[in-house]
Amino acid sequence: QLYLALRLAALDLRRAAGIDLPVILDDVLMTSDDDRSGAILEALADFAGENQVLVFTHHRHMVELAQRHVPAENLAVIALYHKLAARSDRFLLSFGIGELSRNIDTSAVTKSCVV
Repeated sequence: QLYLALRLAALDLRRAAGIDLPVILDDVLMTSDDDRSGAILEALADFAGENQVLVFTHHRHMVELAQRHVPAENLAVIALYHKLAARSDRFLLSFGIGELSRNIDTSAVTKSCVV
């Protein structure tokens, strides 16, 4: 959690200097309890007001936490299916104003794509 806070602070400094970079995280919340994870997801959604934030996870309950803690208009959930798998065990949570969020129809909460 400290490392994530430092990463966001460094990106905030870059943003202040006019350099906008996306935030791409992979299972960053796997060691956090649900209360902390919910608070972190809210913070990531706030941070995404100015930058794209992408969170990859294979924890289905992280998707549910994001849906509870982040307003639907600020969150796109994409289920990533492997062509040989019957169901998805990987998800992409997209927060914010970036190209991916703008191009996803968020009227349906969950989207799917085959990888």
